[in-house]
Amino acid sequence: MLNLKLLKNTFQSKAFLFCLLFMFCHILTTSAQDIKNFKGVYVLNDTIEGVANLNYFLKNRDTILDGDFNFKSIEEKKEDEFTTYEYEGNFKKDKKDGDWYFKSKSLKLDKDYSISDLQLKSTATGTSTEIFAFFSNGQSDKEWTAIKYKFENSIPKDTLYTIQTNFNSGLLEGKFVSNSKNLNVSGQFSEGLMDGQWVFDDGTHKEKRTFQKGVLTDVEVNDVNIEFIGFDITYDKADEDEKWETIELNETYFEIFNRSKIEIVFSGEYINQSKLQESIKNSNSFIINAFKSFNNTGDFSIWNNLRGSEDFKLPKVKIRKLKYSKKEERQIKSIRENLKLSQTIIKEFRDNSMLEIGKLNFKELNKIELLFSIYKEKFEKLKPALDLIVSPAFEYLKRDELLEAYNVDLEFPETVAYSYDGEVISESYEFPEIEREKFDLEFLSITLESIVNDLKKLDKNAKDDFEKLRKQESLTENEELLIKKREKIETLFDKNKNEDYNGYHDYYSKAVNIFLEDVINDYRKMDLDKKKSEVEILLDCLGKIEKFGEEGLVDFKDRVERVDEEYTRVVFNPFLMSDITERVKERIYKAYEDKLIDYVLENLKNNLSCDSLEDKIGNLEILNESMLKLREKDTKDMERELRRVRDVEQILSLLKIELN
Repeated sequence: MLNLKLLKNTFQSKAFLFCLLFMFCHILTTSAQDIKNFKGVYVLNDTIEGVANLNYFLKNRDTILDGDFNFKSIEEKKEDEFTTYEYEGNFKKDKKDGDWYFKSKSLKLDKDYSISDLQLKSTATGTSTEIFAFFSNGQSDKEWTAIKYKFENSIPKDTLYTIQTNFNSGLLEGKFVSNSKNLNVSGQFSEGLMDGQWVFDDGTHKEKRTFQKGVLTDVEVNDVNIEFIGFDITYDKADEDEKWETIELNETYFEIFNRSKIEIVFSGEYINQSKLQESIKNSNSFIINAFKSFNNTGDFSIWNNLRGSEDFKLPKVKIRKLKYSKKEERQIKSIRENLKLSQTIIKEFRDNSMLEIGKLNFKELNKIELLFSIYKEKFEKLKPALDLIVSPAFEYLKRDELLEAYNVDLEFPETVAYSYDGEVISESYEFPEIEREKFDLEFLSITLESIVNDLKKLDKNAKDDFEKLRKQESLTENEELLIKKREKIETLFDKNKNEDYNGYHDYYSKAVNIFLEDVINDYRKMDLDKKKSEVEILLDCLGKIEKFGEEGLVDFKDRVERVDEEYTRVVFNPFLMSDITERVKERIYKAYEDKLIDYVLENLKNNLSCDSLEDKIGNLEILNESMLKLREKDTKDMERELRRVRDVEQILSLLKIELN
């Protein structure tokens, strides 16, 4: 039994490595050459450390693997999580040859563990991948099988997939079969190319794709013929010599496939088109991952991490490349550049830190913001078509046919309406004229250029206004603070955003928001010189309201509770044998509770102005402090007088409370 950390540290010890080499290496002599056997620490591809049992010989000072090869490794990814790798096979003069077996596990240990002979001694949960392969002189050959399953507490629970395929001298050849919980696939290859009929069955959709020498020629789903608008599936022996490009079955091919538009040829059976599209995408994704699973587990390259074999070859297909004409190249270049420029103009405008302040000062910026929003909405509609055009897949698709399937309405309004200075302004605007006979490259390149020209004009106007703002930098900085203070105050008086929100915040919420709107609108109407003289006064005023909402009302609530405690006495009742509470100076407290609190709160609420704000807020503190002082004084005469007094002013005078 070995501790894992001790094992890892020991592996990294050069002294231990020397001992292992000395203890486990021995020489087996044959008549042909000196074959040596090694058992011990072995680093796979300079990265994966484990223990190997292998045979080799030396040739011109090079180590040539020859004979049986076994390797096991355990990697600690993080605490209680491990990945294991295991190889078993045969080399022939440094080439993989014959049957090979690979196994990898991703483990999460369930309990305390130990390690012995590179075996984890603990139950675990995770996944396991096994590959049964065959090589002929370093080339993939014969039947290959990949299996992945889940296990819990070291007991297999669920097979995620089983995949079988065949190779001939490195090329896929013959049958392919894959079974998984959600999708079953069968097909065949010829000289590495998908060929014949391929069937994808997810239990709802049974999709049949027919290939001829790598060319997709037909697609059926549930015996209903499916057409892919823009995707060329024509094939005729007459044009067999016509150039078809052979590419790997990878994300590029399926991007071409997925960017085409599905059209269902009516057969009387209803098929949900969106679900069908999703099913086809899932099939495409699965077939890519299925073949990757023979060569990769996660980020680990199974066969490339161990020398002696050619690169694993993915399946191939053929697809017609419809090369761009010079005119199309110019149009696509123009669309790509204008699309990027339009996105930059709109983004920089929206991200400009002076926009909100600028809208307070310049009507034009409010209008430009609206126009940019309209253009952005049009770009959102155009996005699928524009993304298609700038995609590498577009050169493999029948362009005019496909673009018509992406046709969208681009009509612009005759008038626009936007807000400024508390008013809604409606006026006409000359958007670019949209004239077209068909939705094609020429139309899109001309339209996009017209839109970008208008965006440039609007952008220049916006930058002129922003430049004016920069010239009044000190004012701009204060106005930024003004906006922030307004937003902060709105947050303080919003019960959904202020954790310390209480009933007093609720009492003032509406009045404070009306006050903010009034003072900001009054400020907007001022001329530049007036703003410069008033902005700091307004900042000071909003600062007091901010402090009032953040601290004042929380403090007032605490002080009201303290007054309540001070005017409450706990006494022991010998008859009831328990403590009872009673109010002291009851008439004074009742006047405070019933009259004075409401009076100071309402007096502030009805007099929210920058001129009187400080005094009215101060009254909240004066009232509570006065009540605490009265608690300590002899107030018998005051209490008798209170029987006859109902007016608040008279009560304040009687109690000698002097408010601002």
